[in-house]
Amino acid sequence: NNSDILRKLMDQIVDVGQRADLKRLGEEELSKEYGEFRHYLTERTIYNKRQRAAGKEALDWPLCLTSSSMSETRRQELSKEKMVSKLLYSIQAFTYSCCSESSDCRRLLHSKPVDTSSIYSKFGVWKAVIENNLLLLPRAELAVDGGFQPFDGRLGKTRYMGLALMAAASPVAKEIVQLCIPFPPSSDSSQSDSVFDFDADDDSRTKRAPVAYPLLCSHILTHTAGALIAVTGSARVDEGSCSTDEVVDDCRKFISLGLVARIVQVLLTGLMSWKEEQIDVVLRSMHQEMIDDTKQEECSWRQSCLDLLRIIFAREGEKAFPETANSDANLIQSQISKGIDAAKEAAVSFLLDVAVIVQILIPNIFSDTAVHPDNCPSDL
Repeated sequence: NNSDILRKLMDQIVDVGQRADLKRLGEEELSKEYGEFRHYLTERTIYNKRQRAAGKEALDWPLCLTSSSMSETRRQELSKEKMVSKLLYSIQAFTYSCCSESSDCRRLLHSKPVDTSSIYSKFGVWKAVIENNLLLLPRAELAVDGGFQPFDGRLGKTRYMGLALMAAASPVAKEIVQLCIPFPPSSDSSQSDSVFDFDADDDSRTKRAPVAYPLLCSHILTHTAGALIAVTGSARVDEGSCSTDEVVDDCRKFISLGLVARIVQVLLTGLMSWKEEQIDVVLRSMHQEMIDDTKQEECSWRQSCLDLLRIIFAREGEKAFPETANSDANLIQSQISKGIDAAKEAAVSFLLDVAVIVQILIPNIFSDTAVHPDNCPSDL
């Protein structure tokens, strides 16, 4: 049936990725860090290392997690956890494929001389705007495969994989969203951080590897794509229960969250070695300088980035702020300025890639907006 086919597809994607990593890194190096969405391999390696040290036989996952017998309920829940992990890994592969094809298309469009029509046909692109950086895919036509497969070419055919992932994600959409872009628990929800409901006899002392990394420690575009696939997959299954506008609005909100996360991720990269109090003092000084600056248009992006950092580092409850040596303050300010410039490039790159992904998932998402060469700015 369809579920078996989807499982085999995900198993194949995971196996291909693991074989490629083994060939590239070797088993010893790979076992040190399997990467995101392969937590079950990490746990198997760590716990079996302990088993061998104790002179015991190595066990496969999930039996290696416990020294006692495992209930059927917990076994099924762990099986679901592994399936979700493989689905997220497959979404990562889909995201990387879209980015790779998009990057290759832009590279060719930026080359000289360029045969635009040939490149469009090769990748299945309708038009490229904003100096050939934003790729627009063709609109879905009911006359072509019922509107479900409107794209041709190397980039357009990634929709086949997108459709498969949407179908696979629909039964576990809630878990996918919470793992990709976690929201704080509501006041009436369980105190557990896990999105999986283990039975009461679960050994809480067992240390677990995360199914997905924290958002700011991850590949944020993949996490955003996961949320988009969960939303669109649920909409396809529950056709008629929600309008296209509602689905598009949800997608835009997740893209906005992903964009903010990507900007913050870049801004924080160079500030890890400084104390929060020191950063807060410098941010206050920079904010005051922004108020005194009359070049408001040039300051718009800078101000937005500083606002994000102030939200993170502000210490409103502190009456006295520590003195920061001039040399340290200058270094922190320089690093913040570099981060602001780098974040702008990262934000543009994120939006260009996520625009392609969301068009693959929702072919006509831009049909009601004025995305046309004449309406786009001439540069980024």
